[in-house]
Amino acid sequence: MKSVQPVRTCEPEAVAAVLRQERLGVRQCYRSALVVGQAPEGRLSLGLHIDPQGRARTVNVQEDTIGLPRFSDCLTNLARGLEYPKPTGQPCVVIYPFQFSPN
Repeated sequence: MKSVQPVRTCEPEAVAAVLRQERLGVRQCYRSALVVGQAPEGRLSLGLHIDPQGRARTVNVQEDTIGLPRFSDCLTNLARGLEYPKPTGQPCVVIYPFQFSPN
C-alpha cells in the first residue's frame, strides 16, 4: 500500500506574522511618503510568491487605493527582503492587505 504525503504550502498566518513583525520598516515607508507632503491613507495589498527557501521571489501590488508609487515601491522592497517560513511542496502565493490611516 502506498502512503500518501499531505500537500502543504504556505500558512498565510505565518507569512502575515513576518510582515507584522516588520512594523518599524512599514512605518519608515509611511514616513518617507509623509516627507513629500502626503499622508498615505487607504489599502495596499501585496501578492508574495514565496519560493521553497522562504524568500519572496516576486512581490506585486494587487490593490492600491493610496496611489503613491514611492510608498508602494518601499513596501514592495521591504516585503521582498524578508525571510518567510519555508513552504512545503510547491512555492506558494499569499496576498497580504495593509490598511493605512494618518491617525
